[in-house]
Amino acid sequence: MKQITNKGKNELGNRYGRLLVINSYTNDKFGNKQWLVKCDCGNEKVIVGMNLRKGLTKSCGCLQKEWASNALTKMNTTHGQSYTRAYKTNNAIAYKLRKTRQMPKWANKEKIKEFYLNRPEGYEVDHIIPLNGELVSGLHIETNLQYLTSSENKTKTNKFNGV
Repeated sequence: MKQITNKGKNELGNRYGRLLVINSYTNDKFGNKQWLVKCDCGNEKVIVGMNLRKGLTKSCGCLQKEWASNALTKMNTTHGQSYTRAYKTNNAIAYKLRKTRQMPKWANKEKIKEFYLNRPEGYEVDHIIPLNGELVSGLHIETNLQYLTSSENKTKTNKFNGV
């Protein structure tokens, strides 16, 4: 069976988004004309001409990375102060206050202190029932503490599913 080749439109020198068509390339397996393009960031890539003309491909992929980075930045920081020393200090103080408020008068403070001091290397102290849960709030007492690795602590959710 003879493969049909599609000559396609001449796109040499045309610009599509961040891409400049610099050379023709062989047809793909469906007979669509492909073009070698150079992105404004310096990368070269082979793109089907139809995708260029329809606006489906506007860069080598760098544009998507920029959009994703900007979206994540906007989602994670609403005020731009998250990484400042003052913000971290304020968060630490607020966390200590939350722990203090959640510690009943009858709690054994020495056992809690001992639990923190005997923490194994590479582990963090975590509350089994979160101190500020949506449905239930735990107490800062020795029976509500556990040791978790840093990765386990970061991946767990802050929800209590019941006993």
